[in-house]
Amino acid sequence: MVRWAMAACSLSPVVRWAVSEVGYDDCNIMADTRDGRYVVKIFHTSRSPALCARYVDVVRRVTEAGVAHPRLHRADGSALLHHRPTGNRLMVMDRVEGTTFLDADACPVKEILVKAAKIREIPVTMFLDTSHVLSDGYSTVITVDKGRDSADIRLVNLISPGDVVVTQDYGVAAVSL
Repeated sequence: MVRWAMAACSLSPVVRWAVSEVGYDDCNIMADTRDGRYVVKIFHTSRSPALCARYVDVVRRVTEAGVAHPRLHRADGSALLHHRPTGNRLMVMDRVEGTTFLDADACPVKEILVKAAKIREIPVTMFLDTSHVLSDGYSTVITVDKGRDSADIRLVNLISPGDVVVTQDYGVAAVSL
């Protein structure tokens, strides 16, 4: 099915693939070709065709709104593919390499961000000062001395183009841009 999806999207033949160890009900497959790295998301059969279409539509809408999301690949004009022999619905997207930096003392969505990063196998680095304790078993945690904006300053000094910064701190967000 992975080879079929790549061919349907006019992408190079698969040279290596592996099932991601994380994912909710869907199956996420990391596929490498000679020209790129991709994720093939095979929707669980319990998802109705309408729910699969809604998922793809939400990705399309947030991308159009300016949210950075891996590019979706199309087959026959649609990002939602239907593998008729098995009945599975799936989508193919670019695999993003990079690091997600998380301002851990100013982010109310730490848990969901880590779950999403695991699915895409994107590293997460969390920054906090010594007044906080955090360990989720996946992220790299950088703890800095307690002090005004010490975690924020360390975070913005380590980011580079292609990285994602998640924070609700307007100052960190502005400097990160």
